[in-house]
Amino acid sequence: NAQAPKGGRLVEGMLGNFDSLNLLLVLGLSVQAVRGFVYESLLARGYNETFTLYGLLARGVETDDARDYVTFSIDPAARFSDGVPVTADDVVFSWSLLRDHGRPNHRTYYSKVLRAEILDKYTVRFDLAGDNRELPLILGLMPVLPKHAINVATFEQTTLAKPTGTGPYVVSDVQVGKSVTF
Repeated sequence: NAQAPKGGRLVEGMLGNFDSLNLLLVLGLSVQAVRGFVYESLLARGYNETFTLYGLLARGVETDDARDYVTFSIDPAARFSDGVPVTADDVVFSWSLLRDHGRPNHRTYYSKVLRAEILDKYTVRFDLAGDNRELPLILGLMPVLPKHAINVATFEQTTLAKPTGTGPYVVSDVQVGKSVTF
């Protein structure tokens, strides 16, 4: 409802503690809510439909029957929280960064991409090894990170720096061991 009242406060509990806002690395204990609130992916799950994904940052997806490739067309209206447009360069950067420096599951899946090619500012194609028919879906669920706001040299370190993402929220306050305000 576009006319629904805006504002309010929602408080959610979390078990344990945290020392990082970067949930994409092995070190530290991260705040998992960053994934859905701050970072988004090209596609979003249809939780009531098995193996169904819908466009989130992507407005189009193309693959062949053998799933030897997948091409994503990014919605030109997609923006990071600092106003910078999301481009194919950000998608390839995210894939490369997570393949080389991400969690073990990212490294495993993303290493099965034979080649990533930027076709134009908003279109990226991944050529796949062909041994995993689910890989196009997995790539569609990859978090898209801002190339302009990530320091590759410090990516694998825990951080409390406020991340830049495309999600509906930004981190506004962090009190280590106590709370994160979006």
